[in-house]
Order: sequence, then structure tokens, then C-alpha cells
Amino acid sequence: MQNPVSENLTVVPTEIIRNRRPKWERQLPSKLVIASEEDGSTSLKLKVELETTDTGEGKSVNSFVDSRATGEFIDCHYAKSNRLRTRKLSKPIPVYNVDRTLNEAGSITEVVDLILRYWNHSEQTLFTVTGLGKQKLILGHSWL
Repeated sequence: MQNPVSENLTVVPTEIIRNRRPKWERQLPSKLVIASEEDGSTSLKLKVELETTDTGEGKSVNSFVDSRATGEFIDCHYAKSNRLRTRKLSKPIPVYNVDRTLNEAGSITEVVDLILRYWNHSEQTLFTVTGLGKQKLILGHSWL
């Protein structure tokens, strides 16, 4: 006689279990669009406060607001020079320019979790780490 419990079990291949992404990572988009202009002469710039979620250290930084960008971005050199703790992604996120070409900085492989403050507004924000040239932060459409 066959065990009735084993009849209802489904076998899941080990590779599927190993490739499972953490919940926080599954909430990230499958692709991102970045749309910064190098000169930024006609762009909105905001001075914001950043606070690390691990040490509580705060920094004041100028951010670039771009409604065409689909996420929040932080420059890799800025993150490294300020010793911000990053988390590696299990699957890279491709980044495209607004003209639909791949961004030369490459795919997103790391993120950093920070508290972002502007005036009396405060929120925990997951920034994707990439090369931004002259910009330190880009706040995209999702932040607006």
C-alpha cells in the first residue's frame, strides 16, 4: 500500500530552491531606466539628508530629481567613499537609458538601504548602486 501523504508531495528541483531570491530583492524591478543629463542646468536639485540604517550616521547631499528615471540611484564612488554598507543582488538588474540603449555603467549588482529626509518627509529608501558621473543621487519617478 502506498503512503497517502507521499502521493500529494511535489518534488522541486534543487536548482530552483538555490535560485530563489530573497523577498526584498524580488520587490525590485526587473529593469531600470536612468535619464540623467550630465550638465543638469535645467534639472531640479534638492538638498536631502541621508542616514544609514546600520550606524545612524547622517550626511547632507545634493540630489538630482528626474521624473524619467524609474528608481532611486546612488553613485558607486560616493557610496564607497562614505563607507555605505551595500548588499549584493543574486541577479543583476539591467539599466537602460531613456533612448532604450543599455547604460554604459552596466547592470545593477548592489543596493544600499538608507533613510532619506527632505523637509518634514522621511522614508526608508533602497538605492541602486551605479556610476552616475557628476551626480551623487538620482531620485526618480517612484520617489516623486
